[in-house]
Amino acid sequence: MNEKGGNTGSFNFQKYAGERNYKIRRKDKDDDGCSEAANLVPDRLSELPESLLVHIISLLPIEYAVRTGVLSTRWINLWHHIDNIVIISPFIHHSIVDRTLMRLTSPNIKKFSISSPTQVLDKWLHWLYLRNVEFLKLDNRGRMYTAPEWFFHNSSLVHLGITNWDIKNLGSVVSWTCLKTLSLSKVLISDDQISKILSGCPVLEDVVLDSIISYVYSHADIVTRLNIVSPSVKKLTVIPVEDIETIEFLEINAPSVRYLEISGYSHGVDIRLINVSSLVKTNLTYRCNAYYYDDDEFSEDEDDFPGGPTKLNADDIHLLVATRLLKSVCHLEELKFGEQLIQALSILKLWRKPCPLFNCKHLTLHLRVLRYELPGIAYLLQNSPHLETLVIEVKHPCNTHQTTFSLYLNQVCKFEGDAYLRRERGNLLRLKNMKISHIFNLCSDNEEANRNRGYCGFGLAAYIVRSACVLEKLAITSAENGLCNCSTNCSMRYVSLLSHKSWHSFCDGKEVGEWKLRKKSSSQIIFGNARSVT
Repeated sequence: MNEKGGNTGSFNFQKYAGERNYKIRRKDKDDDGCSEAANLVPDRLSELPESLLVHIISLLPIEYAVRTGVLSTRWINLWHHIDNIVIISPFIHHSIVDRTLMRLTSPNIKKFSISSPTQVLDKWLHWLYLRNVEFLKLDNRGRMYTAPEWFFHNSSLVHLGITNWDIKNLGSVVSWTCLKTLSLSKVLISDDQISKILSGCPVLEDVVLDSIISYVYSHADIVTRLNIVSPSVKKLTVIPVEDIETIEFLEINAPSVRYLEISGYSHGVDIRLINVSSLVKTNLTYRCNAYYYDDDEFSEDEDDFPGGPTKLNADDIHLLVATRLLKSVCHLEELKFGEQLIQALSILKLWRKPCPLFNCKHLTLHLRVLRYELPGIAYLLQNSPHLETLVIEVKHPCNTHQTTFSLYLNQVCKFEGDAYLRRERGNLLRLKNMKISHIFNLCSDNEEANRNRGYCGFGLAAYIVRSACVLEKLAITSAENGLCNCSTNCSMRYVSLLSHKSWHSFCDGKEVGEWKLRKKSSSQIIFGNARSVT
């Protein structure tokens, strides 16, 4: 690596600047060693205005931007004027970054993103502070970094994302007057400090709190209440801590938030929505892994209720949390649920407990292709009379970690998916569009896994089509960005199988009405109701 911070080897810059019509002018030597212009193709890229070239280079990671200096004489110093600094290599030495930053001449920096050790952050932060950085993302890979007090007084920051920081001692006042997006990940902070930060961000719109209590050392520092009372905050994402088992509850008070997401893994945290009166859309796809419990809690020697051997009962914290969350958001028109809530609905249905009546018009279900979710899906659809659009995202992982609910359902739900759905009846009066999207991470030759794929594929689609009297469009797709690279091409074979089964069922008109095939490709099939196909 040279002094400019990058390797001097060949770099295909044409890939980034447009490969079709631009070729770097080169000189060939004749037999006598004299150089001559043998290439008649003009170098149109170098003829562009300097400001445009600098903008193009700014779109590259800094490692590649520096390498453009070897292209020609005109390009030698162009990268010195960039205002967008993205360092993608986690192993780059801080001294190289120092020398690179010292050569930059732009008075203002728009973006700076890096994963770095802690010993040099102070110097870089001060350099960025003097250049009015707007977008700042710092992923600390070393020991937890304690930010200086002056860092919390900045009038230029618009987007801030920090990881592995200790910001308990942030001073008496926070002043981020232009900050619109704030992401805190693995940050040591208290309830009061969060409120102080929010009070110093008058235009803050989007807040992400990811494992903000992962590195706590005393109970006093544990965040148990999120008071997001700022009227400007409209979007809140909360990812609970995965590796802490001592948190009893997490209260969320966000009266102005319009979109709420709770995702990731939650080990027994009692999530309570205190005030979300402005909520319009929510994403509740969090999961509770079963290894939070001891193995003896699922002993098959016990029979606590007439459903099967387990200790799961109506007082289980996971079931209480799921039921409370379902009731808190049942009035919203746009919902996204994960397997945790769907499996909770499965248990409620098997126990013959009441299900909330949902007002949603647009529903998305994110599942992991487990058959225990089928009763919950049927129960949810039966209690969603206003549903118009349904999207089911089925993820096919290489392994299936059991959740607390799935361990129980695996013992008491002795049924075959298609047979169970054929017995269920629904009445989806307004459902017009449905999509089942399959995401294949890795292929599997496991017979059980392949059978489960059928449960969430054709059987579920057939059940919904039978229940929806005004359904106009059904799409079964395999996400192109999620396809696995395997010699057996299992994802394509699976979609092809669904296409064949769906064609005979939907298009024969014997069971679910008259349908026509609208579109078919290697990754998707789309059916349309005959009365809606022109």
